[in-house]
Order: sequence, then structure tokens, then C-alpha cells
Amino acid sequence: MERFNFNWENIPNESTKVVKAKTIKEVLDFIVDNTDSSLLNVYRGQSNSEWKIVSSIQRMMKKSPADIVDESIVITKEKEIFKELKTWAIENIDQYTELALLSFLQHHGGPTRLIDVTKDPFVGLFFACNENSHVDGTFFIFSLPINTPTYTVKFDPMNIILNGTTATIIEGTNYNSVLKKQQEQNTPAILTSYINEPRIKAQRAAFLFGYCGRNNHVVNYIEAFNMDVDIKKEHLKVLIIKKELKNDILKLLDSSYGINYKTLFPDFEGASLYFKKKK
Repeated sequence: MERFNFNWENIPNESTKVVKAKTIKEVLDFIVDNTDSSLLNVYRGQSNSEWKIVSSIQRMMKKSPADIVDESIVITKEKEIFKELKTWAIENIDQYTELALLSFLQHHGGPTRLIDVTKDPFVGLFFACNENSHVDGTFFIFSLPINTPTYTVKFDPMNIILNGTTATIIEGTNYNSVLKKQQEQNTPAILTSYINEPRIKAQRAAFLFGYCGRNNHVVNYIEAFNMDVDIKKEHLKVLIIKKELKNDILKLLDSSYGINYKTLFPDFEGASLYFKKKK
């Protein structure tokens, strides 16, 4: 397994572990060797290694390479979205907190500051390989401090709770106060959902979120993963998966772990997308 010269401007080469796997064994070894049980691990896969980690709302609002899409711009746009969303004929829409609205918007492909992650490394590996077979993919391990604030959206009733006795206590559940606290601490938080939704359960889905940094590359996430948190460990690990390995990895995930498009998208929307893509 070779060290890879990763040139994303939002990831410091000197403090981020980036390697390129040549075999499936090296891929599996990377997961085992870099999943630290003393930290809070979440995973993400992107099927094109050239893609940056950028939230959908920042991608939408970045009209040119020179544009700066920072927190002030993002929060203004979010308030516009929340206000207009309240006018939609969605049952009980007035009961939804802003974090609940973000969670639903992200789940249905809307523009948000949330970054999709999963608690299952093999699900992350699937998304690193399931598309763009002509280019390399990327698999991320985010190893966060064990006391990273984790919010759970509950929809009956609609509210937000803070999980974990070791988590940093954040006063109140007001969206603005949560963001302010994340800015002060320069840390991301994790958002999970108690939703009776098969896809979220199947993908063991969660979201990273926080204050949106100083530019369009979600600087706060990357800086937080590499900051000193009283333990000298790398908190963001990146694996480049060669395009030649993608199909074999997908076959392994299907045969050995039951992870495939049908099990990760167990709904009519997922089936419809599957049949549209199927040749």
C-alpha cells in the first residue's frame, strides 16, 4: 500500500493519512488498522477521488471558483429555506425543529450543510465503489473524540435530544445556539435520526454538521479532525481505491456482507433509481 500525494486544498497533507490501496486485502486492512475503538468512528465513500468534501448547500451557492460561501451566507439561505418550507402542505410541518427539517431535506436530496456519513464501514466502502467505474474512488474514516456532541432527531414528538453522558453539554436545542457553540469549540457534531425509514436503518446513516468555516470547502470539519484533542492521533484517514478494484469490492460486499443496492435502498424510490440505471 503506497502513500498517495493528495492535493485537496482543504486537507493538510502533512497531518492527514492518505494511502492508495492496490488490493482488496489492503482495503480491508486499512479499515481494521484505522478504526480506533477509543474514538467515535464514522465513514464516508465517494466514487470519484477528485471530489471534495463539500456540503450540498455550499455546492449550490458557489457560482464561480472565486466565490466564498461562508457561515453568514449559508445561514441566510437556510433561513429562507426554512421559512418557505413552512408554507408547504406537509402534515404537521409546524412541529418540525430546524434540525429535523435539515435531516429530512438531506434525506430527500435537498440543499443542506449536512455531510452524509455512516456508522458501517462497509456501507461507506459501497458508496466509494458503486458508481463512476472509470475513475478511482475515495473512502474516508472520520475518527472523532468520543465526547463529540451527538444530536438525535426524534419525530414523535418533533424534538432534539443530546446523547451520551460524556458529550459536551450544549444548553438548549435552539439551532442558532447549537451552531454558535460548535463555532466556539471549532468542532463538528453528529446528527442522527430516529425515523421509521428503512433506507436510513439499512445504511446506518448519520450526518456531520457544524459551523461552515471560512470558505466553500467546509474548513471547520477538516480542521477539527486534525486538531489536538489530548490524544496524538490522526482523525481523518483517506483511502484511494483504484478503479480496477471497484467491481471486485462490490461483489465481495454482496456475497459476504449482503450489502448491495437492493439492501441499501429498500424502497420504491430506490428500486426506481435502480431500474433507471440498469442497462
